[in-house]
Amino acid sequence: MKIDRAFKSILLHTIILLFYFSGPSFAADLSFQSETILRVFETDVRENDDDKGKTVVPLYEYLQFDVENFTEKKLSFHAFGWGRHDFSQSDFYDKNPDGEFLYGYLQYGGSTDNLLVRVGRQYIFGVDSDSSIDGILVNTDISPRFSISAFGGQPSSLRSKNGRGGDLTAGGRIAFHQGNSFDLGLFYQYVANDSNRDQEEVGFDLSTYYLPKGFSFSGRSTWNLVTDGWAEHSYQSSGKIFGVQVRPFFEYFEYENFFNERENSADPFRFLAETKEKITTFGSDFTYPVIPTVDVGAKLKYYDYDKRNESAQYISALAVWRWEELSEWGAEMGFMNGDGSENRYFLGRTYVYKTLTPGFVTGDFVYVYYDEEILGRDYSVFVSLGAGRNFLNDALEVKLSGDFSSDPYFDTNLRGMLNLRYNFKHSTSSATEQVKPDGQMKRSSP
Repeated sequence: MKIDRAFKSILLHTIILLFYFSGPSFAADLSFQSETILRVFETDVRENDDDKGKTVVPLYEYLQFDVENFTEKKLSFHAFGWGRHDFSQSDFYDKNPDGEFLYGYLQYGGSTDNLLVRVGRQYIFGVDSDSSIDGILVNTDISPRFSISAFGGQPSSLRSKNGRGGDLTAGGRIAFHQGNSFDLGLFYQYVANDSNRDQEEVGFDLSTYYLPKGFSFSGRSTWNLVTDGWAEHSYQSSGKIFGVQVRPFFEYFEYENFFNERENSADPFRFLAETKEKITTFGSDFTYPVIPTVDVGAKLKYYDYDKRNESAQYISALAVWRWEELSEWGAEMGFMNGDGSENRYFLGRTYVYKTLTPGFVTGDFVYVYYDEEILGRDYSVFVSLGAGRNFLNDALEVKLSGDFSSDPYFDTNLRGMLNLRYNFKHSTSSATEQVKPDGQMKRSSP
Protein backbone atom coordinates (compact mmCIF):
# COMPACT_ATOMS: atom_id res chain seq x y z
CA MET A 1 0.00 0.00 0.00
CA LYS A 2 1.60 3.23 -1.14
CA ILE A 3 0.91 6.21 1.06
CA ASP A 4 2.53 9.63 0.78
CA ARG A 5 5.43 10.01 3.19
CA ALA A 6 3.92 13.17 4.64
CA PHE A 7 0.71 11.34 5.51
CA LYS A 8 2.66 8.56 7.22
CA SER A 9 4.43 11.24 9.22
CA ILE A 10 1.25 12.97 10.40
CA LEU A 11 -0.29 9.59 11.26
CA LEU A 12 2.73 8.53 13.35
CA HIS A 13 3.10 11.86 15.12
CA THR A 14 -0.64 12.03 15.82
CA ILE A 15 -0.59 8.63 17.55
CA ILE A 16 2.45 9.60 19.64
CA LEU A 17 1.01 13.00 20.57
CA LEU A 18 -2.35 11.49 21.48
CA PHE A 19 -0.69 9.43 24.19
CA TYR A 20 1.61 12.21 25.32
CA PHE A 21 -1.00 14.97 25.46
CA SER A 22 -3.37 12.75 27.43
CA GLY A 23 -0.98 12.82 30.38
CA PRO A 24 -2.04 14.64 33.53
CA SER A 25 0.94 17.01 33.42
CA PHE A 26 0.11 18.52 30.05
CA ALA A 27 -2.01 21.69 29.95
CA ALA A 28 -3.71 22.08 26.58
CA ASP A 29 -6.91 21.42 24.65
CA LEU A 30 -6.60 18.50 22.26
CA SER A 31 -9.00 17.88 19.39
CA PHE A 32 -8.56 14.90 17.09
CA GLN A 33 -10.80 13.85 14.23
CA SER A 34 -10.55 10.72 12.12
CA GLU A 35 -12.73 10.22 9.07
CA THR A 36 -12.67 6.91 7.19
CA ILE A 37 -14.45 6.64 3.86
CA LEU A 38 -14.88 3.41 1.89
CA ARG A 39 -16.18 3.96 -1.65
CA VAL A 40 -17.28 1.44 -4.25
CA PHE A 41 -18.03 2.45 -7.83
CA GLU A 42 -17.89 1.12 -11.36
CA THR A 43 -16.33 3.04 -14.20
CA ASP A 44 -15.87 2.42 -17.92
CA VAL A 45 -12.25 2.14 -19.10
CA ARG A 46 -10.77 1.74 -22.57
CA GLU A 47 -8.71 -1.44 -23.02
CA ASN A 48 -7.62 -2.83 -26.39
CA ASP A 49 -10.03 -0.50 -28.22
CA ASP A 50 -12.93 -1.84 -26.16
CA ASP A 51 -14.93 -0.26 -23.32
CA LYS A 52 -14.95 -2.38 -20.18
CA GLY A 53 -16.56 -1.86 -16.81
CA LYS A 54 -14.14 -1.77 -13.90
CA THR A 55 -14.99 -1.83 -10.21
CA VAL A 56 -12.89 0.44 -7.99
CA VAL A 57 -12.84 0.15 -4.18
CA PRO A 58 -10.81 3.00 -2.62
CA LEU A 59 -10.45 3.53 1.14
CA TYR A 60 -9.73 7.09 2.30
CA GLU A 61 -8.46 8.08 5.71
CA TYR A 62 -8.55 11.74 6.83
CA LEU A 63 -6.80 12.85 10.02
CA GLN A 64 -7.22 16.27 11.60
CA PHE A 65 -5.30 17.22 14.73
CA ASP A 66 -5.51 20.46 16.76
CA VAL A 67 -3.80 21.39 20.01
CA GLU A 68 -4.77 24.77 21.49
CA ASN A 69 -4.15 26.71 24.67
CA PHE A 70 -0.69 25.42 25.42
CA THR A 71 0.85 26.60 28.70
CA GLU A 72 0.67 29.94 26.88
CA LYS A 73 -2.86 30.36 25.50
CA LYS A 74 -1.43 32.14 22.46
CA LEU A 75 0.24 29.02 21.05
CA SER A 76 -1.47 26.25 19.05
CA PHE A 77 -0.70 23.48 16.56
CA HIS A 78 -2.89 22.29 13.68
CA ALA A 79 -2.41 19.47 11.18
CA PHE A 80 -4.44 17.61 8.55
CA GLY A 81 -3.68 14.95 5.97
CA TRP A 82 -5.22 12.08 4.05
CA GLY A 83 -4.25 8.75 2.50
CA ARG A 84 -5.89 6.29 0.10
CA HIS A 85 -5.66 2.57 -0.68
CA ASP A 86 -7.40 0.94 -3.66
CA PHE A 87 -8.50 -2.55 -2.59
CA SER A 88 -9.37 -3.42 -6.20
CA GLN A 89 -5.69 -3.00 -7.19
CA SER A 90 -6.83 -1.18 -10.34
CA ASP A 91 -4.83 1.43 -12.22
CA PHE A 92 -7.59 4.02 -11.81
CA TYR A 93 -5.44 6.21 -9.51
CA ASP A 94 -2.06 5.58 -11.15
CA LYS A 95 -1.63 9.24 -12.07
CA ASN A 96 -2.89 10.56 -8.73
CA PRO A 97 -1.15 10.75 -5.33
CA ASP A 98 -2.03 8.13 -2.73
CA GLY A 99 -1.99 10.67 0.10
CA GLU A 100 -1.15 14.21 0.99
CA PHE A 101 -0.12 16.26 3.99
CA LEU A 102 -2.42 19.25 3.44
CA TYR A 103 -1.37 21.42 6.35
CA GLY A 104 0.63 21.31 9.55
CA TYR A 105 1.65 24.53 11.25
CA LEU A 106 2.46 26.11 14.59
CA GLN A 107 0.45 29.26 15.30
CA TYR A 108 1.09 32.14 17.68
CA GLY A 109 -1.56 34.79 18.36
CA GLY A 110 -0.49 37.96 20.14
CA SER A 111 -2.66 39.80 22.62
CA THR A 112 -2.14 43.18 20.91
CA ASP A 113 -2.38 44.46 17.32
CA ASN A 114 -4.13 41.23 16.22
CA LEU A 115 -0.72 39.65 15.72
CA LEU A 116 -0.80 36.24 14.05
CA VAL A 117 2.25 34.16 13.11
CA ARG A 118 2.07 30.76 11.41
CA VAL A 119 5.05 28.55 10.59
CA GLY A 120 4.78 25.35 8.54
CA ARG A 121 2.60 24.02 5.71
CA GLN A 122 -0.51 26.19 5.46
CA TYR A 123 -3.15 27.66 3.17
CA ILE A 124 -2.95 31.34 2.29
CA PHE A 125 -6.38 32.95 2.06
CA GLY A 126 -7.16 36.37 0.62
CA VAL A 127 -4.68 36.06 -2.27
CA ASP A 128 -5.25 32.83 -4.19
CA SER A 129 -8.00 30.58 -2.90
CA ASP A 130 -5.92 27.42 -3.26
CA SER A 131 -2.44 28.71 -2.37
CA SER A 132 -0.55 26.34 -0.10
CA ILE A 133 3.01 26.99 1.08
CA ASP A 134 5.73 25.55 3.30
CA GLY A 135 6.79 28.73 5.01
CA ILE A 136 5.74 31.57 7.26
CA LEU A 137 2.79 33.96 7.47
CA VAL A 138 2.71 37.14 9.58
CA ASN A 139 -0.41 39.26 10.01
CA THR A 140 -0.74 42.35 12.22
CA ASP A 141 -2.43 45.74 12.57
CA ILE A 142 -0.21 48.73 11.81
CA SER A 143 -2.83 51.25 12.95
CA PRO A 144 -6.47 51.14 14.10
CA ARG A 145 -7.59 51.20 10.45
CA PHE A 146 -4.79 49.45 8.59
CA SER A 147 -3.53 45.88 8.71
CA ILE A 148 -0.84 44.06 6.78
CA SER A 149 0.02 40.44 6.10
CA ALA A 150 3.05 38.92 4.40
CA PHE A 151 4.04 35.37 3.57
CA GLY A 152 6.93 33.52 1.99
CA GLY A 153 8.17 29.99 1.43
CA GLN A 154 7.96 27.17 -1.08
CA PRO A 155 4.71 26.32 -2.92
CA SER A 156 3.70 22.89 -1.62
CA SER A 157 1.26 22.13 -4.45
CA LEU A 158 3.63 22.86 -7.34
CA ARG A 159 4.72 19.84 -9.34
CA SER A 160 8.41 19.12 -8.99
CA LYS A 161 10.59 18.47 -12.03
CA ASN A 162 14.07 19.57 -10.97
CA GLY A 163 13.62 19.47 -7.19
CA ARG A 164 12.37 22.34 -5.03
CA GLY A 165 15.55 24.40 -4.80
CA GLY A 166 14.32 27.02 -7.27
CA ASP A 167 10.69 27.07 -6.12
CA LEU A 168 9.50 30.15 -4.26
CA THR A 169 6.24 31.89 -3.38
CA ALA A 170 5.89 35.26 -1.68
CA GLY A 171 3.28 37.96 -1.34
CA GLY A 172 1.00 39.80 0.98
CA ARG A 173 -2.01 42.00 1.51
CA ILE A 174 -2.57 45.46 2.97
CA ALA A 175 -6.07 46.38 4.07
CA PHE A 176 -8.01 49.42 5.19
CA HIS A 177 -10.95 48.65 7.43
CA GLN A 178 -13.60 50.33 9.52
CA GLY A 179 -14.50 47.90 12.28
CA ASN A 180 -16.43 44.95 10.86
CA SER A 181 -18.42 47.13 8.45
CA PHE A 182 -15.89 47.93 5.73
CA ASP A 183 -12.72 46.29 4.42
CA LEU A 184 -10.67 47.14 1.32
CA GLY A 185 -7.56 45.12 0.55
CA LEU A 186 -4.78 45.14 -2.03
CA PHE A 187 -2.99 41.83 -2.56
CA TYR A 188 0.02 40.53 -4.48
CA GLN A 189 1.48 37.08 -5.10
CA TYR A 190 4.60 35.82 -6.87
CA VAL A 191 5.41 32.15 -7.61
CA ALA A 192 8.67 30.85 -9.10
CA ASN A 193 9.10 27.31 -10.42
CA ASP A 194 12.68 26.11 -10.93
CA SER A 195 13.75 29.78 -10.62
CA ASN A 196 11.41 30.81 -13.45
CA ARG A 197 8.43 33.12 -12.96
CA ASP A 198 5.46 30.76 -12.97
CA GLN A 199 2.73 33.01 -11.60
CA GLU A 200 2.39 36.66 -10.61
CA GLU A 201 -0.83 38.46 -9.85
CA VAL A 202 -2.14 41.58 -8.19
CA GLY A 203 -5.65 42.62 -7.27
CA PHE A 204 -8.05 44.06 -4.76
CA ASP A 205 -10.99 42.85 -2.68
CA LEU A 206 -13.81 44.72 -1.01
CA SER A 207 -16.52 44.00 1.54
CA THR A 208 -18.92 46.48 3.09
CA TYR A 209 -22.13 46.65 5.13
CA TYR A 210 -22.59 50.41 4.70
CA LEU A 211 -25.12 50.16 1.87
CA PRO A 212 -28.77 51.32 2.26
CA LYS A 213 -31.59 48.91 3.16
CA GLY A 214 -29.18 46.70 5.08
CA PHE A 215 -27.45 45.45 1.93
CA SER A 216 -23.94 44.01 2.02
CA PHE A 217 -21.48 43.91 -0.90
CA SER A 218 -18.28 41.95 -1.45
CA GLY A 219 -16.02 40.79 -4.25
CA ARG A 220 -12.60 40.80 -5.83
CA SER A 221 -10.75 41.51 -9.07
CA THR A 222 -7.44 39.94 -10.10
CA TRP A 223 -4.92 40.99 -12.77
CA ASN A 224 -2.48 38.39 -14.14
CA LEU A 225 0.96 40.03 -14.54
CA VAL A 226 2.36 37.05 -16.49
CA THR A 227 -0.25 37.08 -19.26
CA ASP A 228 -1.02 40.79 -18.78
CA GLY A 229 -4.79 40.53 -18.51
CA TRP A 230 -7.74 40.36 -16.13
CA ALA A 231 -8.18 36.93 -14.58
CA GLU A 232 -11.48 37.48 -12.78
CA HIS A 233 -14.10 39.87 -11.50
CA SER A 234 -16.36 38.27 -8.90
CA TYR A 235 -18.93 40.27 -6.90
CA GLN A 236 -22.05 39.56 -4.89
CA SER A 237 -24.50 41.40 -2.68
CA SER A 238 -27.23 40.50 -0.21
CA GLY A 239 -30.15 42.29 1.38
CA LYS A 240 -33.92 42.47 1.76
CA ILE A 241 -36.49 44.28 -0.38
CA PHE A 242 -40.09 44.18 0.88
CA GLY A 243 -39.26 41.10 2.95
CA VAL A 244 -37.63 39.24 0.05
CA GLN A 245 -34.00 38.17 0.56
CA VAL A 246 -32.15 39.13 -2.62
CA ARG A 247 -28.65 37.88 -3.53
CA PRO A 248 -27.47 39.38 -6.84
CA PHE A 249 -24.06 38.38 -8.24
CA PHE A 250 -21.73 39.05 -11.18
CA GLU A 251 -18.78 36.91 -12.32
CA TYR A 252 -16.36 37.28 -15.20
CA PHE A 253 -13.46 34.91 -15.95
CA GLU A 254 -10.83 34.91 -18.68
CA TYR A 255 -9.56 31.34 -18.75
CA GLU A 256 -6.24 32.29 -20.39
CA ASN A 257 -5.42 34.53 -17.41
CA PHE A 258 -7.27 32.65 -14.66
CA PHE A 259 -5.78 29.16 -15.13
CA ASN A 260 -2.05 28.46 -15.03
CA GLU A 261 -1.03 26.28 -17.99
CA ARG A 262 2.73 26.60 -17.56
CA GLU A 263 5.05 23.59 -17.19
CA ASN A 264 4.67 21.63 -13.95
CA SER A 265 1.63 23.64 -12.87
CA ALA A 266 -0.47 21.81 -10.27
CA ASP A 267 -3.69 23.41 -11.52
CA PRO A 268 -6.00 20.48 -12.49
CA PHE A 269 -7.98 22.72 -14.90
CA ARG A 270 -4.97 24.27 -16.64
CA PHE A 271 -6.10 22.79 -19.98
CA LEU A 272 -8.96 25.32 -20.01
CA ALA A 273 -6.44 28.13 -20.50
CA GLU A 274 -5.82 26.85 -24.03
CA THR A 275 -9.46 27.49 -24.95
CA LYS A 276 -8.98 31.25 -24.33
CA GLU A 277 -12.65 31.29 -23.35
CA LYS A 278 -14.20 34.27 -21.59
CA ILE A 279 -17.34 33.62 -19.57
CA THR A 280 -19.70 36.10 -17.96
CA THR A 281 -22.40 35.06 -15.51
CA PHE A 282 -24.81 37.20 -13.55
CA GLY A 283 -28.18 36.87 -11.88
CA SER A 284 -29.80 36.67 -8.49
CA ASP A 285 -31.39 34.37 -5.92
CA PHE A 286 -34.68 35.36 -4.29
CA THR A 287 -36.05 33.91 -1.05
CA TYR A 288 -39.30 34.81 0.73
CA PRO A 289 -40.39 33.28 4.07
CA VAL A 290 -44.11 32.55 3.68
CA ILE A 291 -44.22 31.33 7.28
CA PRO A 292 -41.33 30.70 9.70
CA THR A 293 -40.96 27.10 8.51
CA VAL A 294 -41.61 27.54 4.76
CA ASP A 295 -39.55 29.50 2.21
CA VAL A 296 -40.28 29.98 -1.46
CA GLY A 297 -37.89 31.44 -3.95
CA ALA A 298 -36.45 31.72 -7.42
CA LYS A 299 -33.12 31.68 -9.24
CA LEU A 300 -32.21 33.73 -12.29
CA LYS A 301 -28.84 33.22 -13.99
CA TYR A 302 -27.44 34.36 -17.32
CA TYR A 303 -24.39 32.79 -19.04
CA ASP A 304 -22.45 34.32 -21.93
CA TYR A 305 -19.52 32.58 -23.70
CA ASP A 306 -17.17 34.61 -25.89
CA LYS A 307 -15.34 31.99 -28.01
CA ARG A 308 -18.29 29.62 -28.26
CA ASN A 309 -20.46 32.60 -29.20
CA GLU A 310 -23.28 31.16 -27.16
CA SER A 311 -25.45 32.29 -24.29
CA ALA A 312 -27.93 30.65 -21.94
CA GLN A 313 -30.48 31.67 -19.34
CA TYR A 314 -31.58 29.64 -16.35
CA ILE A 315 -34.71 30.28 -14.30
CA SER A 316 -36.14 28.13 -11.53
CA ALA A 317 -38.66 28.11 -8.69
CA LEU A 318 -37.85 26.66 -5.26
CA ALA A 319 -39.63 25.69 -2.06
CA VAL A 320 -38.21 24.60 1.31
CA TRP A 321 -40.09 23.26 4.33
CA ARG A 322 -38.31 22.83 7.67
CA TRP A 323 -39.66 21.01 10.71
CA GLU A 324 -38.47 19.46 13.98
CA GLU A 325 -34.78 20.11 14.54
CA LEU A 326 -32.83 19.86 11.26
CA SER A 327 -35.44 18.03 9.19
CA GLU A 328 -35.99 19.64 5.79
CA TRP A 329 -37.72 19.00 2.46
CA GLY A 330 -37.02 20.98 -0.67
CA ALA A 331 -37.87 21.06 -4.35
CA GLU A 332 -36.69 22.94 -7.44
CA MET A 333 -38.09 23.18 -10.97
CA GLY A 334 -35.95 24.97 -13.51
CA PHE A 335 -35.51 25.62 -17.21
CA MET A 336 -32.28 26.33 -19.08
CA ASN A 337 -32.66 28.06 -22.43
CA GLY A 338 -29.37 28.13 -24.33
CA ASP A 339 -27.97 28.19 -27.86
CA GLY A 340 -26.34 24.74 -27.53
CA SER A 341 -28.25 21.47 -27.20
CA GLU A 342 -26.52 20.69 -23.88
CA ASN A 343 -27.80 24.03 -22.56
CA ARG A 344 -31.48 23.53 -23.36
CA TYR A 345 -33.15 21.40 -20.75
CA PHE A 346 -35.76 21.11 -18.01
CA LEU A 347 -34.55 20.27 -14.50
CA GLY A 348 -36.55 18.89 -11.60
CA ARG A 349 -35.12 18.15 -8.16
CA THR A 350 -36.45 17.13 -4.77
CA TYR A 351 -34.59 16.24 -1.61
CA VAL A 352 -35.34 15.39 2.01
CA TYR A 353 -33.32 15.27 5.24
CA LYS A 354 -35.03 13.71 8.26
CA THR A 355 -33.51 13.49 11.72
CA LEU A 356 -34.14 10.23 13.57
CA THR A 357 -32.30 10.86 16.82
CA PRO A 358 -29.57 9.76 17.21
CA GLY A 359 -29.39 9.45 13.41
CA PHE A 360 -30.82 10.67 10.13
CA VAL A 361 -31.97 9.61 6.65
CA THR A 362 -31.55 11.58 3.45
CA GLY A 363 -32.65 11.34 -0.15
CA ASP A 364 -32.03 13.31 -3.34
CA PHE A 365 -33.56 12.93 -6.82
CA VAL A 366 -32.64 14.95 -9.93
CA TYR A 367 -34.15 14.55 -13.40
CA VAL A 368 -33.05 16.47 -16.50
CA TYR A 369 -34.86 16.38 -19.85
CA TYR A 370 -32.94 17.78 -22.84
CA ASP A 371 -34.63 19.61 -25.69
CA GLU A 372 -32.53 17.61 -28.17
CA GLU A 373 -30.83 14.25 -27.94
CA ILE A 374 -27.18 14.18 -26.88
CA LEU A 375 -25.31 11.07 -28.00
CA GLY A 376 -28.64 9.35 -28.58
CA ARG A 377 -30.23 10.17 -25.21
CA ASP A 378 -32.50 13.04 -24.19
CA TYR A 379 -32.51 12.68 -20.39
CA SER A 380 -30.35 12.11 -17.32
CA VAL A 381 -31.28 10.98 -13.83
CA PHE A 382 -29.56 10.99 -10.45
CA VAL A 383 -30.75 9.26 -7.26
CA SER A 384 -29.02 9.31 -3.88
CA LEU A 385 -30.09 7.64 -0.62
CA GLY A 386 -28.31 7.73 2.72
CA ALA A 387 -28.63 7.10 6.42
CA GLY A 388 -26.49 7.75 9.47
CA ARG A 389 -26.34 7.22 13.21
CA ASN A 390 -24.29 8.53 16.12
CA PHE A 391 -22.67 6.38 18.80
CA LEU A 392 -20.53 6.83 21.91
CA ASN A 393 -22.27 10.04 23.02
CA ASP A 394 -22.04 11.45 19.49
CA ALA A 395 -18.27 10.94 19.33
CA LEU A 396 -18.69 8.41 16.49
CA GLU A 397 -20.83 9.04 13.41
CA VAL A 398 -21.53 6.29 10.88
CA LYS A 399 -23.05 7.09 7.47
CA LEU A 400 -23.98 4.81 4.58
CA SER A 401 -25.05 6.13 1.18
CA GLY A 402 -25.59 5.00 -2.38
CA ASP A 403 -25.85 6.93 -5.67
CA PHE A 404 -27.15 5.98 -9.09
CA SER A 405 -26.89 8.12 -12.19
CA SER A 406 -27.48 7.69 -15.90
CA ASP A 407 -26.87 10.36 -18.54
CA PRO A 408 -25.80 10.77 -22.20
CA TYR A 409 -22.13 10.39 -21.27
CA PHE A 410 -22.32 7.47 -18.79
CA ASP A 411 -25.04 4.88 -19.32
CA THR A 412 -24.88 3.54 -15.77
CA ASN A 413 -22.94 4.92 -12.83
CA LEU A 414 -23.43 3.23 -9.47
CA ARG A 415 -21.56 4.29 -6.32
CA GLY A 416 -21.66 3.35 -2.66
CA MET A 417 -19.95 4.94 0.34
CA LEU A 418 -19.43 4.07 4.00
CA ASN A 419 -18.30 6.95 6.18
CA LEU A 420 -17.04 6.73 9.78
CA ARG A 421 -16.08 9.89 11.66
CA TYR A 422 -14.64 9.85 15.15
CA ASN A 423 -14.15 12.98 17.28
CA PHE A 424 -11.89 13.00 20.30
CA LYS A 425 -11.48 15.91 22.72
CA HIS A 426 -9.31 16.16 25.78
CA SER A 427 -8.83 19.31 27.84
CA THR A 428 -6.48 19.99 30.75
CA SER A 429 -6.24 23.77 30.32
CA SER A 430 -8.25 26.51 32.00
CA ALA A 431 -9.36 28.03 28.68
CA THR A 432 -11.49 25.28 27.20
CA GLU A 433 -13.90 27.76 25.75
CA GLN A 434 -11.28 28.59 23.13
CA VAL A 435 -11.30 25.11 21.59
CA LYS A 436 -12.72 25.49 18.12
CA PRO A 437 -15.79 23.40 17.33
CA ASP A 438 -15.67 20.37 15.10
CA GLY A 439 -16.28 21.12 11.45
CA GLN A 440 -16.03 19.62 8.00
CA MET A 441 -12.46 18.78 7.13
CA LYS A 442 -11.12 20.20 3.93
CA ARG A 443 -10.51 17.61 1.23
CA SER A 444 -8.38 17.65 -1.82
CA SER A 445 -9.04 14.11 -2.98
CA PRO A 446 -12.00 13.05 -5.14
